[in-house]
Amino acid sequence: MPAFESAWRKLLQEIVLAKNYPGFYLMIGVAPTTLIQHPILEQLLPTLLFVNLVSLFDEALQAHLDSSTPRNKLRTLEKRIDHFSAAGLFVGPTDALHSLRHRRNVLAHETGASATWAEVDAGVAVVGRELANLHAISAEVREPYVWFAEKSGLEESSDPIALFEERYDFGLNQENRPVLRFGLVSKILRSGHD
Repeated sequence: MPAFESAWRKLLQEIVLAKNYPGFYLMIGVAPTTLIQHPILEQLLPTLLFVNLVSLFDEALQAHLDSSTPRNKLRTLEKRIDHFSAAGLFVGPTDALHSLRHRRNVLAHETGASATWAEVDAGVAVVGRELANLHAISAEVREPYVWFAEKSGLEESSDPIALFEERYDFGLNQENRPVLRFGLVSKILRSGHD
C-alpha cells in the first residue's frame, strides 16, 4: 500500500460523510420531506476539507523528495510544485496545482473566505491524479464511497426505563460493502424517566 493511501482514503471518506450530513436529519425525521442544509456547515465543511486536501498533497510532495534534494531551497509548497514540474513529475498542468495552493492560502489567511463543494471535488480530481502518478496512492483508491442510512422500525426496548426504541445506522459503503458504520438508538422512555 503506498504511503499516503490511508490518509487519502480517510480524506475521501470525510468528504462524502460531510457532504451527506443533511441525510442524517432526514433519516431521523427532523426534515421529513427535504434535506436541511445548515448555512454555517455549508461554509465550514468544504473549507476545512479543501485546506486538508492541499495539506495532504503538500505532505506527499515533501515525502517524495529524494535525499539529494536541498530541502532548504524547497521550504514552500510553491517551490515544491515548481521543482516537481521542472522534473517532469506531474501529468497535469502546473497552473492547476498553483491555483489549489493559492486558494488554500486564501482560505487559511483571509477572514470570511470559504470554499464550495465544487472546489473540493475539482481539487480531489487534480490532487488524486497527481498522487497516483507519483505512486503516493494507488489508482483503485479513487473508487467512490457511497453514503447509506437505515432506520429500523419502532421496537419494544429491553431497557427497563424505556418502552420502545429505534435504531439508526449510517455510514459509507464501497463496492456495496460497509467501510464506515455509525449507529445510534433513540428510546421512548417510560413515564417518570424523562
